Amino acid sequence: MKVNHLIVHEIVKNVRETGAKLVFSESTIPIDDKAENLVKELNTRYSNLKNTKITYATFDYEEDRDFPKEFDKYYKSKTKDDFIKFSIEAIKDLKTRIEGRAPAKGGYLVFAEFEDYGKFLGVYLIRNTTGMLFNKSDDGKYFEINPTIHIDFEKIAMACRLNYERYEKKDGRYLGFIDVKKEEVSKFFNEWISSKDQEDNISDTKHLLYDILKKIEPPKDEEGNLIQTNIFLQEVQEFIKGSPNRIVELKTISAQFYQDEDVIPTYVQENNISINSQFKADAGILRKFVNVNVTAEKITLNFPPKYFRNKVRIGGDNADLVIIESEALVTKILHEIREDEQ
Repeated sequence: MKVNHLIVHEIVKNVRETGAKLVFSESTIPIDDKAENLVKELNTRYSNLKNTKITYATFDYEEDRDFPKEFDKYYKSKTKDDFIKFSIEAIKDLKTRIEGRAPAKGGYLVFAEFEDYGKFLGVYLIRNTTGMLFNKSDDGKYFEINPTIHIDFEKIAMACRLNYERYEKKDGRYLGFIDVKKEEVSKFFNEWISSKDQEDNISDTKHLLYDILKKIEPPKDEEGNLIQTNIFLQEVQEFIKGSPNRIVELKTISAQFYQDEDVIPTYVQENNISINSQFKADAGILRKFVNVNVTAEKITLNFPPKYFRNKVRIGGDNADLVIIESEALVTKILHEIREDEQ
């Protein structure tokens, strides 16, 4: 992992009280082992937090919000000074949003630009812990990391990760959020970043089939041999069909077939796949997980679903006619018949 910029600000606010105080940094944290370890741990926990899911979105430019506007300015310049300015303006806006909400609590806001299987901006809201997680530097310009205090990463209040490549291309959902099922937290956090949810079960099911299951190394059987991909796909399909409402949870599938809930989520992270960690499988795409395999009148057909109405189709007005367009298949049939006739 390479960390380019790292800065921390603090919002001081007690739950059940209104009003908030902002303690911000004037400069970034020097990048050393402590800084890299912090960002690495935060990014790892973002992907592997228990009892959470990752959802994806884009900026909602219809709303007049500071976060996307200030980030756009920084992204165009990519200077450290504009990174600092972006984080300060964003944190000021967040303070305004939560100071009138009694249920909301403060904490440390960590802004980190880093490279790890891609380039990202990570924004993490970490609650105050016993002891000081961050201390002000001697010159008072930034928060420095206190390596003696352990962060309870399992209780990260909220986190967002922005994928630079997708943002540049405006290709798909470039914002990823962890959902820790705390409505009062996620609501103001999403409003602050100004995200527009884009639930897309068809795209998620396609990603699962074509980008994950067909490319990842299949699990092993009881004898330690890799299961054939087509068998693996069929077993996953049956597992999803047997799940309530066809709900897919990547960690559940990973635990079921790899006996390790982190195998598939880690593959998703390492290959930069934009897929919600929980979604409802699309029935049409789900049928494409396995080949069509039918036998009638001693004739067997086995072909990928995508071939239907293309290479394999029902013929015109005659419902009893099956048309298969394949020069290679014709050649093999004629070859077999000639051999039999000799």
